[in-house]
Amino acid sequence: MDDEKDKIIRKENTDKAKRHVWKSSEDKILLNILKDQSLQGGKEGTSYTKKAWRDILGQFNDSRVEKLELQ
Repeated sequence: MDDEKDKIIRKENTDKAKRHVWKSSEDKILLNILKDQSLQGGKEGTSYTKKAWRDILGQFNDSRVEKLELQ
């Protein structure tokens, strides 16, 4: 019986969690960053390197912070 209550509580908490709505401007930012990383040699075959992914994440987060500061 406790298992069912736990499942219900977890579902309610998940339903209440805020979810980010992805914007087309963020698509453009991410695609440009990915393209730049590809041109700079950040890919091995068809995959990005770990360093490239860290750079991608950092650049994307920085671009979002800059956008928020401008608003």
